[in-house]
Amino acid sequence: MSHSIYISGLLKDRFPKVYSDLLSAFKAVGVQGLELSNTRDIWCRDYMPICSANLDWVQFEFDPKYLKEKKYLSLKTDPIYVLKELDLEHRRSSIKLEGGNFVCYGTHGVMTERVFEENPTFSKSQLIAKIQEE
Repeated sequence: MSHSIYISGLLKDRFPKVYSDLLSAFKAVGVQGLELSNTRDIWCRDYMPICSANLDWVQFEFDPKYLKEKKYLSLKTDPIYVLKELDLEHRRSSIKLEGGNFVCYGTHGVMTERVFEENPTFSKSQLIAKIQEE
């Protein structure tokens, strides 16, 4: 198996059937399923880095407004611990971006309008330029 997909270790406890089905599906197509242990949330895509067009990893600021309420703070994963576990070289970005709002399509990226709401200190054109640069 030459490819791997990481999933939150929390998935095994919270949704054992989904966990098992995912690992089986991965194996069926020759992909190794690996667990991340330093997570507080099962949605790894939201807080993990994104691979840039240059094939390096960019860690965007994970600080979504829906996790700012005190009752949700325990669900917020700090990506620094996950990146340390993976020993993944990356560069940090000051842009607030939740990975679940971004989809890569070939050499293009598609993201939701939320990125503008989460980054009010940038004008729309400034933010687009900075994202393209990153």
